[in-house]
Amino acid sequence: MQGDLIALEDLAALKLAVRVLTAVIGHYRPDSRDVEDLRRFAPLLANLPIDELACEVVHGELKRREEMRRRAAKTW
Repeated sequence: MQGDLIALEDLAALKLAVRVLTAVIGHYRPDSRDVEDLRRFAPLLANLPIDELACEVVHGELKRREEMRRRAAKTW
């Protein structure tokens, strides 16, 4: 069950990062709550510009998912 909660939290962070990036790419200001939440999700990266922070969150989630796929493949 805890793994499910972690996965849901990671998915929420990924969605949040995509919303922020969508705003940046569209040349409008991201929702301030999204920016605050994204900085709370990745406090060690909070000093980065918001577009870089969002990219790092997306990149980190993709790396985590790739690692999970590799582990699953090894168990077969």
